[in-house]
Amino acid sequence: MKFASLCAMIFLVGSLMASGIGMGNEFGWDTGHVNYDTDWGFQTGNDLGEVSYDSSIKRFGFVMDTNLSKPTLFNYRIKFSYGSIDRNYDEGFAGRLRDEEFNTFSTEHSFGFGIVRNDNFRLWMGPSISVQYAYSDESYSGENEDGIDFEQSRDSWYLDFGFGPTLGANFKVLPFIAITTELSIIYDITVGEMNYWYEDESGAYGNFDWNVTTFDGRSTTFMLKIYPMLCLFEQ
Repeated sequence: MKFASLCAMIFLVGSLMASGIGMGNEFGWDTGHVNYDTDWGFQTGNDLGEVSYDSSIKRFGFVMDTNLSKPTLFNYRIKFSYGSIDRNYDEGFAGRLRDEEFNTFSTEHSFGFGIVRNDNFRLWMGPSISVQYAYSDESYSGENEDGIDFEQSRDSWYLDFGFGPTLGANFKVLPFIAITTELSIIYDITVGEMNYWYEDESGAYGNFDWNVTTFDGRSTTFMLKIYPMLCLFEQ
């Protein structure tokens, strides 16, 4: 409840300050690793431990900005986004930790300083901070590498706390319309939990039921964002 109230307050303050609002698409890629807090080893000799991954990211976002084309130095930009993350884990975990798809909600705050500033174009750069919540609930069945039928289920959630540089460019194409793009590199700290269940018909690989396994990790995220925006008070 307190978190929802805080988000509503940030949204209201941002709306009052904004000179431009818009919606658009966000595309990205990240790479990193997670460390699972369990010392359980499979009969294959592979512990869970640290697992590396890379992901593709697609989101749709709503954005507000205090300065799209004004000559002043500073702009503040806030974004709220929803989308998906398709994650591919490296080999390991006895082949059982397969690809995973997350739904994600995120907010990002950018503090920009104009490098080029005129009536039709603004190039800016500055730091960004972000918070992302992601969750997944998936089940699998099939044959493992030895031809043994198995079933597994996994649900996960995590929070990313990120910080990094953003480069933005605003192009005013009409008196009331601007197209803005961003490139950012975000360095994330991750904390989360996973519930995992596995069973095979022979029992040769063992049957496992973990209630909760916590994890943490680090990642680097590269994002491209494109937003058509409505200029409110800059005519």
